[in-house]
Amino acid sequence: MTNEQKIKAYLAAGHHVKVGANILTLVHNNGTRFISSDGSKFYHYEFESYGIYPLPLTPPPYKE
Repeated sequence: MTNEQKIKAYLAAGHHVKVGANILTLVHNNGTRFISSDGSKFYHYEFESYGIYPLPLTPPPYKE
């Protein structure tokens, strides 16, 4: 599985993704590019040599 496929799978599952040395948090896949939390856009192929780490989103606090 390529990093592009991993990132797409994590984003589809509702997670954000931390990308290795760049310490970017990818939050959205618009089809041709990934979008980071600061609004920067990156082509899918730019992350093939980096470590990919899912950042599970915590659910909102429980309300009674």
